[in-house]
Amino acid sequence: MIVVTGRALIKIEKLAEAVTAAAEMSQLSQQEPGCISYRLYSNPQEPIEFFLFEEWESQADLDRHFESEHFRRFSAMLPDLVDDAMVMRRYEVKDVTDV
Repeated sequence: MIVVTGRALIKIEKLAEAVTAAAEMSQLSQQEPGCISYRLYSNPQEPIEFFLFEEWESQADLDRHFESEHFRRFSAMLPDLVDDAMVMRRYEVKDVTDV
C-alpha cells in the first residue's frame, strides 16, 4: 500500500475557494480504482492549514491518479491557493500481519 501525506498553508483570501477545490478533489479521487482513502482536512485551530492523507493499493494506482483530469486541474490551481511550499511525503507500507 502507498500512503501519501501532505501539509499546506492556504492564502486566507483564497480559503473558501481552497475548501471547494479540496472537497471536489477528495470526492473524485475516492472514486478512482485503487484509492483506499483520500482525505483533506483543515486544522480547527488554524483553518488555513490543510492536511492531506491518501491511501492507494499500489504505486500504479497512484501514478494513474497523477494523470487524472481532476488531479491536473487541482494541481494547476495550487500556486494561486497555497501561501507557502507544500510538504508532501510518500510511504510504502506493509501490513505487519503479512510478514
